[in-house]
Amino acid sequence: MPNSKFIAMYARKIETINQRQPEGGFKKVEVQTPIGVVIAIRNDSGIVKFGWSSCDSKDTFSKSKALEIAKARALKGSIKPIPTSLSGTATEAFVLRCEKYFDEGNLGMQVFKPTSDGTKGLYSVYSDFSVRKEYNPHS
Repeated sequence: MPNSKFIAMYARKIETINQRQPEGGFKKVEVQTPIGVVIAIRNDSGIVKFGWSSCDSKDTFSKSKALEIAKARALKGSIKPIPTSLSGTATEAFVLRCEKYFDEGNLGMQVFKPTSDGTKGLYSVYSDFSVRKEYNPHS
């Protein structure tokens, strides 16, 4: 099965909640809630493609549904860049992991990242830890 090999990294939202303690009272603890996934998968042509899925804040995250959507985006060759909400997951380190996993070099993905002026720009992210600005719709 050519499309069965993939690598995934989950985006998580960190929240502080009050957790009831067995001895009584509450303690503030941090919990990590999954909100999305970024994947890399080799398509039928042998090309490594990236895909993503992000959960709306009013929805409940489903790992299987998130992977299904991300794989479908990658395999159909979606040109939709990875959104800002997943930019902390779609990192140079993830691209490097993908290159090692697939034993392939020169991989890159397009990600929307926040810019210094509070807007977002389109960047290409590579495993050599270089980030190249492609487009800023506000410039």
